[in-house]
Amino acid sequence: MSSFSDLLKSNSEYKEILACVKKGRLPMGVLGVSQTPKAHIVHSLCTDTGRKALVVTADEASAVKFSGDMETMGSKCLMYPARDFNYRPTDSQSREYERRRLGVLENIINGEYDAVVCSVEAAMQLTVPREVLKRKSAGITHDSEISPERVVDALISAGYV
Repeated sequence: MSSFSDLLKSNSEYKEILACVKKGRLPMGVLGVSQTPKAHIVHSLCTDTGRKALVVTADEASAVKFSGDMETMGSKCLMYPARDFNYRPTDSQSREYERRRLGVLENIINGEYDAVVCSVEAAMQLTVPREVLKRKSAGITHDSEISPERVVDALISAGYV
């Protein structure tokens, strides 16, 4: 049990929110609470119910802050970034946002999180379906023995050029 969650046990508003979550009355919005206390409430709900949360914030900066607040309280929180669109042709471009987005999706598939936080923009962007991501994913560890040809074939089948 989280000590942060213990602080809310006697609060009547929190009890009402907790009852709604337990009854499946979702999705839910909570108004009139600043960001850090909202993170406290979400952390406590995840702790008290054993359920995972999806938190959608107004913008990317709020999502980063919320995610940091959740991590401070001990939650394994994933921050799902919005895709970085580049409309200019370039010889080199960063794939950092794609890598981060795919990493979050992989952790979601594996259940390795307590909460996912994203901006409205990130939530609205299309992404690869779960089944396709599972099928196209391959893991290589430092002690794996795999031929270069198999690595190239796996990367090409996953869409790399």
